[in-house]
Amino acid sequence: MKKEVYRKSFHILFGIFFLLIIYFLGTEISLQIISAIFIIGLIVALLHRRGIKIPLFEKIIFFVEREHEKHFPGKAALMFFLAAIILLHFFRGEVNLVLAGLSVQIFADSAAALVGKAIGQHKIFSRDHYTKTIEGTLACFVVASIILLFFVPFEIALVVAIVATIIEFAPINDNLVIPLAVAGALKLLL
Repeated sequence: MKKEVYRKSFHILFGIFFLLIIYFLGTEISLQIISAIFIIGLIVALLHRRGIKIPLFEKIIFFVEREHEKHFPGKAALMFFLAAIILLHFFRGEVNLVLAGLSVQIFADSAAALVGKAIGQHKIFSRDHYTKTIEGTLACFVVASIILLFFVPFEIALVVAIVATIIEFAPINDNLVIPLAVAGALKLLL
């Protein structure tokens, strides 16, 4: 549990950093910055896979990567960056859609993992490295709903929170899919 708290704390802090960049610099400049970070991160991850160790990166891997993710370190972060790049490209000038999609991923996904690990007693399923609990799934829904209320009316927030929760529940890379689905659903509903 302690390692998961470190992981999600890092996840949230990094996420807030990106949200601030997008909020203050807008979609155009943010697209350039996040694209550059994505390319650097991809290069570092590929170097690591080839056995070339970068000291600071190694410390980050030790603290934030799950054991089953260490074969491709940074994959979750890279998927998040890729989602941000796609959103920033397709929703240029629609900063609230980008911020909503990324915010739900950052906060609701973290809530699901932390609540599921801390108090999750009712397993829905467990497969490979994924264990989903009712408590974690409910935490995802509640936090997604609250986050979305900052951007949209109540009814729309609930519908989109359900979409995000279903995706978070599925054994897929939610770091990529949740932000895209949330922003896409908001675009359709608004």
